[in-house]
Amino acid sequence: MLEKIDFSKDYGEIFAEAKKKAFYVLKNPLADEIFFKAQLGDKELLDKIYIYYEPVVEYLYLKHSPMYDNDFEKQELISVFQDALIRSINSYKRKYGKSFYQYLESCACTDEAYVLKKIRAKVGRTSGVIENGDVEGFASLGDDVVDLNRSVLAQKLVVFLNDTEKDVVLSILNGESIQDYAKRTGSYPERVISKLTYAKKKILKEYLTCKNIAKEFFTYKKPVRQIAEENNMSRVEVHYWLRLHDFLYNEGQFPKMPDNPIVYERTKIAECLLSGYNLRLYKKWCVSAGDDFRRVVDRSLKKYQEAFYLVETARYNMRAVCDVNEHTPDGLAAKLRLRKFSNQEREFYRALYKHIMLDDEKPVYTYTVERKLQEQVYENVVYINII
Repeated sequence: MLEKIDFSKDYGEIFAEAKKKAFYVLKNPLADEIFFKAQLGDKELLDKIYIYYEPVVEYLYLKHSPMYDNDFEKQELISVFQDALIRSINSYKRKYGKSFYQYLESCACTDEAYVLKKIRAKVGRTSGVIENGDVEGFASLGDDVVDLNRSVLAQKLVVFLNDTEKDVVLSILNGESIQDYAKRTGSYPERVISKLTYAKKKILKEYLTCKNIAKEFFTYKKPVRQIAEENNMSRVEVHYWLRLHDFLYNEGQFPKMPDNPIVYERTKIAECLLSGYNLRLYKKWCVSAGDDFRRVVDRSLKKYQEAFYLVETARYNMRAVCDVNEHTPDGLAAKLRLRKFSNQEREFYRALYKHIMLDDEKPVYTYTVERKLQEQVYENVVYINII
């Protein structure tokens, strides 16, 4: 049953497929009479029920499995839910006032709490969260920096959580035991453990990406543009992860990831180059276009097309200037491209890059830079590549 799930796929894709199959079963449930006949010894009907409700058990498993850290617990969860299906088929009665699915889910969750509580009591740990609330058990998160104050890191990492998740995590990190927290909030220790485990997974998704990007930049000395290309992300995103790393390990400010990094970059450039009605119209079209800037230019009035070309040319120039500062193998070619820019232009584009990527102050758009940029727009308008 669960062994047939293709775990090589993305979890979201697997879960969506399982949910679709399960909901078909739930919308077309077997009649109660089939269960009662199976309980009287009809093996064919018993097998039919078991096979028919397999997608439901798969869905329940995939729904609950992200709350568990290690393969041993997940394997136990498979057995729990498979056994719960058999137990539910054999004991389901109409008098319970529940549909078979409701009864199955109730049995599965009851068995899950009981079995996994025994496992964790034996192991002496709680899915990576130590019972006494030891901060290192939560804050390490696979981190290999031994001289870091992990308590401080953990306090910062909760920025990724919602208010409810923050409350349980910070309470445990500040010394409250899982049992005391459960009693104070009217919950169960197992539920608190599940919340902590889910919070850890939520943090890990962000934290590990941050660490990997920082390692490529600081340890392997890769330039930002290379990191962006290899990880299929924009430079804005790369700088976000680097700034987040600075926030976690130093005294940097917590950065915010833009909803659409590409549109964010272009809009920030437009704010430096355009003004008044042109800027308002540009932003309006950006919202409607998303990433498809070619479509906007094609359907825009000519004088407003020029605004888009102005932004794209500035964006190209900014990259040409800033890439020279990076340790790249094609340094000679980059230096040749740089020769067409005056010192004033170079300073402007470097400042523009810092304004966009690092949230520094907006650069001064001088008349000289504006005039030179306008000339380049007319030169580039035929072949400029809007991406």
